[in-house]
Amino acid sequence: MTTPNTNYGIGSVHDHKKELLEELLPRIVREARMDMAKEPSQEAVDREIAYRKGLETSAVAKMSQDEALVTRKTGLKATEYMANKD
Repeated sequence: MTTPNTNYGIGSVHDHKKELLEELLPRIVREARMDMAKEPSQEAVDREIAYRKGLETSAVAKMSQDEALVTRKTGLKATEYMANKD
């Protein structure tokens, strides 16, 4: 049985980076599969998905929690945000 999340209110810690990755990873898989629809090799598609996931995961790791929240709310990918940050 699971317990409800009661970690909210003053002093709560919310992991925006985790939420951003949870939203990005399915999107990355969809986009990679669409981009490589004509690729006959499933291994090549899987390698491309792993590569894109790695890029986004490393970009999210470099973000602060506030940056992750902004990125998630605007619908940008983490790599897009980091490339245009400055």
